[in-house]
Amino acid sequence: MLDQAHIHQIIVADEIGMASLFPTLKHKLTAEEVEFVSLVYCTQSTNYHFQPEIEILQKHFPHRLVVFFQPSTCSNKHYPLREVLEAIINSNTSKVVEVLLSAASELCFEAETELHFLGIQNISFQEQYFLNQ
Repeated sequence: MLDQAHIHQIIVADEIGMASLFPTLKHKLTAEEVEFVSLVYCTQSTNYHFQPEIEILQKHFPHRLVVFFQPSTCSNKHYPLREVLEAIINSNTSKVVEVLLSAASELCFEAETELHFLGIQNISFQEQYFLNQ
């Protein structure tokens, strides 16, 4: 049986997704079965909501959390995800990789497409508690 104490949790979120995901992020960081969390936080601006909270979590969990603040390219809502996701996956040392997506449908589709290309199939989606207005 596979040891569940070696999960690398990869999370991809945008601004609205982070609002729904933040409690889950904190839970993952304190869960015994999760060894490491990589957060890819995508936004269309330089204003990352939850950035102060995320930076505090990085200080609390310096060996368990790495964050990639990922801006979109101009106005077309395209997020250059392949490079950052490939780097995360290539440097993975955990036995199990799980992915959680919490974002607008366009970003979820782009991330899911890139992850499938990179050979990752274990992808979950966080229910959105807030709407983008």
